[in-house]
Amino acid sequence: MKILFAAFSALALPVQASAFEMSPLFNVEIRLSDLAAAKLVSSGETISINTLYYGDAKTSLDTEKGRVEVATESAELAGAGSVAMGGIELIEAEVAKTVGAIRMDLNVFTAGKVIERNILSCGFWSDAVDKIPDPIVIECALIEE
Repeated sequence: MKILFAAFSALALPVQASAFEMSPLFNVEIRLSDLAAAKLVSSGETISINTLYYGDAKTSLDTEKGRVEVATESAELAGAGSVAMGGIELIEAEVAKTVGAIRMDLNVFTAGKVIERNILSCGFWSDAVDKIPDPIVIECALIEE
């Protein structure tokens, strides 16, 4: 009977929720050259927007690259336009392995659904998450332009 009571009393104790971090909300605006816009429309290809959130590793034992990935996110657009991103949970166990500010890299390229190779040459964004502008504006043109 004591064991059963101990189990129930443990359940009654308040449990502190674990803290977690969320990435900030932001918009990504993709601007295309006329040739890039026309190629995407004629081919039916789409644009992929990928983010990688990471931090510098506390020790070299945490990672071989010197950084720890804490989250990723992706979005897709049919052409030029804007998409809301961010607001995703950063992996708490991985954030604990980092030191300093969490950073984000944002890359844009064709999704490869119709055309296997990337046909766009786009800008990118990379900095600390507390410096993310709203919107992040990315200019793209065809690689061949």
